[in-house]
Amino acid sequence: VDANGSPTFAGTENIVADAFVSLDGNHQWLDVAPARPTAFGFPPRRFDGRDMGYASPSGYRSVAGFVPWRPAVRDALFRALFVGPISPGVEGPFEIGMPDILPPGYLYRPCKIHPFPNDEADTTCVGRLIPWSPPVIAPPPPPPPLPSPMIVTTTPLVLTWSRAGSGAISGTATVSVSGGVAPFGFSWVWLSGDPTVTVSGGQTATFSAPFVFGGTQCEPGEPAVATFRLSVSNSAGQTLVQDRDVTLRGRARASTSTQICP
Repeated sequence: VDANGSPTFAGTENIVADAFVSLDGNHQWLDVAPARPTAFGFPPRRFDGRDMGYASPSGYRSVAGFVPWRPAVRDALFRALFVGPISPGVEGPFEIGMPDILPPGYLYRPCKIHPFPNDEADTTCVGRLIPWSPPVIAPPPPPPPLPSPMIVTTTPLVLTWSRAGSGAISGTATVSVSGGVAPFGFSWVWLSGDPTVTVSGGQTATFSAPFVFGGTQCEPGEPAVATFRLSVSNSAGQTLVQDRDVTLRGRARASTSTQICP
């Protein structure tokens, strides 16, 4: 039954044979079919003594008409049964990027969201036809920029001793880094030279060596010299290795450990 409670197919025995005047027409479900697109801008042509036909005959074969297209059941029956547009490339050329297929005077304009307009006055699709554009394949993202090379410098590693507890001399060196990607890691490893020279710390490193005892008065002592390997790494996986000579200049102490040389 329809929305009014009346039998939907009352008055017809065959919804197709009772409905269509001509199966050769177009848009047979409509009471009045729209003119074919070729009716615009071209003179009529004839074939076997009759017009080629730019419009289907108006009206239906019977009073019952095409039942599924009746307004009361159009959405629930016809638009639920049929999928459209029937010819998307012809009827909805705007949606495939070819708007010139149809002449401007062709007013029956279906679209995906409204594939079966009520008639030529139905403008539901007008203004909603989104011009088609070819899909845009985004290029792959550029690789991350390579980190700039690290440049490592240190304060002079010829260090003047200063007292660092009983019986030791020490000096401090600071490592500076430019480039690379922070954070950084620092390590020092003794390679060669005076084995009594030790290091502690990383970016700020303290080098130490014992005092040289001997003599009865303060006398210039031989410097303590050693080679250390400095490794600097960063979060980008870069590692820079440098071998650095460290010289600790000190003075001999007097024979008593309590006497501090100037």
